[in-house]
Amino acid sequence: MSKTFSLRGTFDIADNSLGQHHSIFDYVSPDRKRAWKIREAWIFPRDLRAEIGTGDGQYCIQAHLSTDTWTLSDWPEIVDVADNRQCGWSTSQYVLRAAATDFIAPANGIPDCGAFVLDPDTIVVKELYIAAAVASESTTSPTRSWNYVVVLEEMKITPAQSILQQVKGIGQDVSS
Repeated sequence: MSKTFSLRGTFDIADNSLGQHHSIFDYVSPDRKRAWKIREAWIFPRDLRAEIGTGDGQYCIQAHLSTDTWTLSDWPEIVDVADNRQCGWSTSQYVLRAAATDFIAPANGIPDCGAFVLDPDTIVVKELYIAAAVASESTTSPTRSWNYVVVLEEMKITPAQSILQQVKGIGQDVSS
């Protein structure tokens, strides 16, 4: 019987910014026969209340899960299914409400908000990261905390499969 467990945590990102990778899992062992399948994943705001500017508006977060890091320099890099390092993608829309107490609320409804589309062919053998970018109509860009939950299922694989998955999931500079 396989073991299932969850990775949970938070990271901060300013509104209207392109964030960088945050390590959420790092397996270091000579045992090349252990691996994990990502079964489910979500991202959602930890703090719904923060300064949002002077009026109501729209708010969007895009995020990915990846098995390697690189310096994110442009917004399209956040959700790019052509990049083998990426293995999960999420886009969620929120509404901003300027009221006595400013807040953001999911536009899609709670069950669908923040769910990741997952690559069924990715097996995590070493590291897992999360990165996000946030776009807002707000006139201010406060830093918000975001929660993530990732459900992993342990698997047994061969050392050859482990090496193949690790090579598949890392960035390779083929131009030099």
